Amino acid sequence: MKKHNNELGDKILELRTIKNISQDELAAAVGVSRQIVSKWESGRVQPKADKLPLICKALGVGLEALMPQKDAQEDKVISDKDDDVACDVVAYDEEIENKVEESNLLISNTEDETDDQETTKKKRKLSKKAKIAIVATLLSIVLLLGIILILVSSVMGSPKVEGSLAEEDSVTWSNNMGNIGWMLFSVFIAIVAILSIILVCKIVKNKKDKQKINGV
Repeated sequence: MKKHNNELGDKILELRTIKNISQDELAAAVGVSRQIVSKWESGRVQPKADKLPLICKALGVGLEALMPQKDAQEDKVISDKDDDVACDVVAYDEEIENKVEESNLLISNTEDETDDQETTKKKRKLSKKAKIAIVATLLSIVLLLGIILILVSSVMGSPKVEGSLAEEDSVTWSNNMGNIGWMLFSVFIAIVAILSIILVCKIVKNKKDKQKINGV
């Protein structure tokens, strides 16, 4: 503390000498006696805090001019530390922002992948529905052709002129049509039976899978 007072007193003495101000003039400006100013400069007494602004005004300097060099250096060190802390805070904030951006990008990519998967599933469902529609259409055509051929065969099978060549050809042709119709009808029945068996097997398999998942 004594070193601090001497440095402050030396500073007052130095500035007073530079400004060519006497102890009496400084004392009058500050509102103290000349002896008090002398004690300040000798380091025996430290100026009160409320007198420092008056001293600075009388000497025509700022308050920082009366600060000892050590205090100024300490303030500079503190300022540098504050700057380092501020830089660390900025760097930390930037790191947080980068992590948030990476998280948002990851979420966006995940959502895109989910959308792509849903789109693929929808396409597969539409593809299955299209296949089912095609198979059903073909089966309907086969069934319709078989029924038409059987009906035509039945209509044309009744003879108009007994024993004529035309009658024999008509009967033969109608029989062939009838056979083809019954063959198509049989194919239709066989395909329907096969598809029914496949469908039943799938239902049973799905039921077993659900039971395994539920732990039954």
